Parts: sequence; structure tokens; C-alpha cells
Amino acid sequence: MRKRQKTSGSDTYQNYNGFVLRVREEDLVRVDLHHKVTTEVRSAILRGVSDAHIKSVSIIEIIHGYLRGSVLKTAVQKELSSLQKTNTVANFYLSPRNPGSTIVHLT
Repeated sequence: MRKRQKTSGSDTYQNYNGFVLRVREEDLVRVDLHHKVTTEVRSAILRGVSDAHIKSVSIIEIIHGYLRGSVLKTAVQKELSSLQKTNTVANFYLSPRNPGSTIVHLT
């Protein structure tokens, strides 16, 4: 079971190998897709990947929304699958704490 807990300025994620990572807010890039349309998903994700490289972090949280965000979630997963094939993304999964966001581990 993947868990994310908020503890004194840091988030805890279980990564794709089953190891628990403690991530501080400043070591994480967030991409908020609220009020975006599916055609904007690719550029927003690529901007997030670029920001993560600039900040030298390997985790991105993509916020797509839960109920009304299902179309965006599908577009996000499709784009991340494509980036996984190019070895940009190591793994991604729905946040266990917030099903309206996807956690991305970069290579």
C-alpha cells in the first residue's frame, strides 16, 4: 500500500520499488491542471519536467482533480506513458492521499 503523510513540512511517498521516501515541499514540483483543457496537458507536464530538472528534484505531483478531473487524469496518464517510453519518467501512480493527483518519479 502506498502512503503519503504530511509531517512537519515534508511529504512521505512510497516509490515504485516499495521504498519510502520523505520529500520536503521544496524538493517537489507541483503541476496544477485545474482550469486547463486536455490540449494543455502535454505542455504543462513538459514544463513541470523542465522545472524539476532545474530544481534538481525527481518527483512531480500533477494535480488533475478527482471527479471532474477524470478526462484530465486520462490525458495525464497517456502523456506519462509516452514519457515513460522515452526514459524521462521512471514511474507514476495516483496519490494514495489524494486521488485527484498523480505522483511522478523521473529517471
